[in-house]
Order: sequence, then C-alpha cells, then structure tokens
Amino acid sequence: VFADWDKPYLTMNFDFEANAIRVLGRIIEKGHLHKGAKPVHWCTDCGSALAEAEVEYQDKQSPAIDVRFTFVDQDAVVSAFDLADGHKGEGSVGTVIWTTTPWTLPANRAVAVHADLEYALVQVEDEGVQQ
Repeated sequence: VFADWDKPYLTMNFDFEANAIRVLGRIIEKGHLHKGAKPVHWCTDCGSALAEAEVEYQDKQSPAIDVRFTFVDQDAVVSAFDLADGHKGEGSVGTVIWTTTPWTLPANRAVAVHADLEYALVQVEDEGVQQ
C-alpha cells in the first residue's frame, strides 16, 4: 500500500475530528447549512444554480479491491448462523469487503452489517486451506 506514512490521513484522530466539527460550526454560524432533500449544484463562473441536466460528470476510474477480514470472535459469528448438526465447518471465519479507497484500509476498525439483511456462512478453500 502506497501512503505518506509520515503524515497519515487519520479519520479517527481526535485532532482531525475536532477540526471537522469546528469547520462545520463555522459553516453553520455563517448560515450556509440548510436542510434539504438534495444538493444544489452551483456554477462558480456565473454565480447561479445549475439544473440537473447541466451537471456533467467525468468518467473516473478508481482502484477497486476485495479484502478479507477475519472475525475476532469466531465462535460468536458461527453461533449466529443456524447450521445443520455436524456442519460447523473448519478454518477461520471472515468476511469480504469491496472498496475503491484502499488507502483507508490501515484505519479500518470494523465491518458493519445490517440487522435486517440475511447473510450466509460459506465454506471455501483459499490457497489450499479451508476457510
């Protein structure tokens, strides 16, 4: 992973978080924050709002990678699934995420799941090892 390790981008850093809140406070103080349903695109040249049809997006290619995270509490994850008797599986238990911002991986703290979605526990082979 390529990064500026001497000056890392740390979203969980207290100073970074505090500065973000300070900037948001200044935006609110100046009356620039308004509740709405969607953004208003603004033309900086002519100083007016743009219609949705006037907004042009450039095609951009981003690096995309899949990353496997191993669960810290393996037994808790396995017990969350209704497995058939004698079919606990073998090997470590993990999940795969997909990201287009691989430079943020060193700061990852957790993988979020949705309580109302259905997940499957699947036995796979990875480099000759059951996972």
